[in-house]
Amino acid sequence: MKLKYIFSIIGLLLLISCGNFLEEQSSDLRYAISCEDLNELLVGGAYMKHVSNADGKAYNLIVKGDNAEYFPWIHVIDDDAEEVVKGGIESGTESPRSLVGSFYYWDKDPFDMKGVFYDDNVWNRLYTHIGVVNVVLEKADEFMNDPEELRNRVKGEAYFLRAAYYFLLVNFYAKPYSEISSSTDLGVPLKVYSHIEDKNWKRSPVDSVYSQVVADLNTAIKCFEGLPVKSVNRASEASALALLSRVYCYMGKWELVPELCDRVMEMGYSLVELNGHPILDKPLENSFNSQKSPELIFTQGSCCINELFTTTLNNCRLYFGPSAELLESFDENDLRLQAFFIPSKASGATHVPVKYKPSRVTTNKMATGGMVSDVYLIRLAEIYLNKAEALAMQGKDAEARLVLQDLRKKRFKPENLTSLDQYSGEKLVEFIREERRRELCFEGHRWFDLRRYAVCPKYPMAKEIYHPHYDPPMTTGANMNGRLVGYYHLPKYPDGNWVLPIPGYEIEQNNGAMINNERMESKYMEL
Repeated sequence: MKLKYIFSIIGLLLLISCGNFLEEQSSDLRYAISCEDLNELLVGGAYMKHVSNADGKAYNLIVKGDNAEYFPWIHVIDDDAEEVVKGGIESGTESPRSLVGSFYYWDKDPFDMKGVFYDDNVWNRLYTHIGVVNVVLEKADEFMNDPEELRNRVKGEAYFLRAAYYFLLVNFYAKPYSEISSSTDLGVPLKVYSHIEDKNWKRSPVDSVYSQVVADLNTAIKCFEGLPVKSVNRASEASALALLSRVYCYMGKWELVPELCDRVMEMGYSLVELNGHPILDKPLENSFNSQKSPELIFTQGSCCINELFTTTLNNCRLYFGPSAELLESFDENDLRLQAFFIPSKASGATHVPVKYKPSRVTTNKMATGGMVSDVYLIRLAEIYLNKAEALAMQGKDAEARLVLQDLRKKRFKPENLTSLDQYSGEKLVEFIREERRRELCFEGHRWFDLRRYAVCPKYPMAKEIYHPHYDPPMTTGANMNGRLVGYYHLPKYPDGNWVLPIPGYEIEQNNGAMINNERMESKYMEL
């Protein structure tokens, strides 16, 4: 399915999944007749789905096809993950390393499973969601006899989702926002209407995409005003405010962030108190990121972290694990180390991430129940970190330390909480960035953060990454470790593959009007 045609088949294909509300139709289009129908359309076609399987296989991570996870590889392309190779696994097995290894190695074309290339379904799915949202927004004001509250909620959710998806697209497929070059840097195609245009699409500038994201979020906030939160699986005023604070951090508009964060902090959410929390004794039974968490503001999509990373304590096999650098960044008294990870009995990996409760439900519906997505969630801790970062970047060090310490009070025992008075200026910003890495690990932030730090005009931080690579052991014994044979190297931004390629089918379909990103062959250093 090509971008050129996605919007032309929305009515024919996607609306079918939205229930029985399509009472009026022609051979080409199906029409909603009320805001409640549009509400169903949002659930059926606009929100990210929970897609997983439960066939009992040892490996059930899915990366291609209609039932694929959205972008599980986001967890293995940064500096928080590394290979764990143990036990003899057949070369053809669909192990996590085989499925997303091309992203871990920063291959020139990462949509490759052991030499078998497949279409980038992330691009298609996000643009398909946007197509549904555009239809909803154009239809919503036609139903003036429907309750105003319902109409505003439908519009608010639609504007939020369009902003969320364009924000993902521009950060996957374009350079990070830079005040200097964003007006000329190529972003992604921008379409905010539903009518069909048979034309060759081009990439809009990065700043145009960000301007649309900001405009949509501000409109969503106005639509949500005064409306109660429906559930953590549906967008709300809090989620729109929170996402806007994140967007402004990416744009370096620090002066606009604290007020947004304050508004979220006043909405009744609270930080989890780890001191004495049951999760410290039974982390597998009391996962930190759950729908019962007082921190959770919004979540959508799947949770694949338990399939991607090794979850078996005694037999690691061809999985991934938290990097030694990430684990070593935690203070020994940091309760998050105990709440987010458990020690592994296998010699191939030191720890296993346990921030999420495993979800084994086969479904293609919006996530409900206890599942929290590991690729799209918004929680209160990020709001504290956004505010602290914004204050520190404005030189308001004392205020930034207070905000950060309010978060850390919930992550250490009182007697182990150290003062932050020694941090100021660039050192304080560096510490906040490290806190962000620790607090939000495996929640889909680190890759984007590394990109934006590299172009930060005040305190730039460009980092190169080394990923270890192992050969499987010669024998098939479960307790045999792989052999370290080399490292893959990602140079500091802007060198290296920090931006995903535009799908080849889009370049071809649009007759060269859409310019692709330049990517190089991955760099490998053999021992």
